[in-house]
Amino acid sequence: MVASLPTDTNVCQRNLVLLSPVVTGGDGNYIYNWNTGTNLSYENITATNDSIVSVYVTDGCNLNPVTLTVSIQTIPTPAIDYTFDVNEGCEPLTVSFTSVVTAVAGSSYLWNFGDDSTSEDTNPVHTFYSGGVYHPELIVTTPAPYNCIGSFTSPDGINVLNIPEAAFDYTPEKPTVLNSTVLFYNNTQFASSYQWSFGDGSSSTASNPEHYYPLVGTYPVTLIANNAICFDTLTIELQIREAYSFYVPEGFTPNGDGKNDALQFKAISAQEISVTIFNRWGQLVFEDKGNPVTWNGTVNNGSETVQKGSYVYIADVVDDWGKKHRLKGTVSVIK
Repeated sequence: MVASLPTDTNVCQRNLVLLSPVVTGGDGNYIYNWNTGTNLSYENITATNDSIVSVYVTDGCNLNPVTLTVSIQTIPTPAIDYTFDVNEGCEPLTVSFTSVVTAVAGSSYLWNFGDDSTSEDTNPVHTFYSGGVYHPELIVTTPAPYNCIGSFTSPDGINVLNIPEAAFDYTPEKPTVLNSTVLFYNNTQFASSYQWSFGDGSSSTASNPEHYYPLVGTYPVTLIANNAICFDTLTIELQIREAYSFYVPEGFTPNGDGKNDALQFKAISAQEISVTIFNRWGQLVFEDKGNPVTWNGTVNNGSETVQKGSYVYIADVVDDWGKKHRLKGTVSVIK
């Protein structure tokens, strides 16, 4: 009976070694006794330290038994750790890594940062551009021919926070002093707390506050949104308008004395007024657009003065909210 095994085996530490003797001859009924205590035709050894493994092989005839011995020499696997200078911050976050590695000279480094980026530097500097919690992995490989590999992933993640994106709108869209309680809708992303300034000395920390403005004016409303470390600021000017109203005097005296010589059509919180004026016979004597619209008592503001009496007007008004109003009435020309 003849049996053989490699006499020396070099293997990376903590790797698995398969020992399988090649046996020929005898009656084929081979019996194996390993010094590890097993009796299989092979042995799996986890190489933690240098060791000597032997197997006693015989057959049913017990003729020419063979003892085989293998020397297993372990190649140290790199011992790996690393540190980093920043564990939390706003995007983009730049982090400096320092490797703490025990490995043979000439070993190679590969960093996987968890954001589809890698580096082969020993002590890299890396910038994380997107929010998330990252657990970078460092892989160190010893030189050929053994290429022993060790790796380490930090259990302490690097928390990259998204910069908040402050955003809000409000209702009513065009508030007036008659409807001046404003509800603010917070559309901010990536924030956990809020500071509102309503432009009139008042403030709030509510997510979606409500605020009352008693006076006409323009108010800079500011929202500061933050997530404990990162923040964003947005300011929108809110205008509280007069309520829509329309005014025209009942009459005027276009006699050139400098007193009450013109008639003025005026609308508050309105975009435009279109005015047409007719005499008692239904003839058009004046038309114009604007805000205000002024009539001086002549035909189309020309040189021909109209007669005294009552005149019918039609005023079409579009207010600041886009609503259309049609007003009809009479005005008196007094001389």
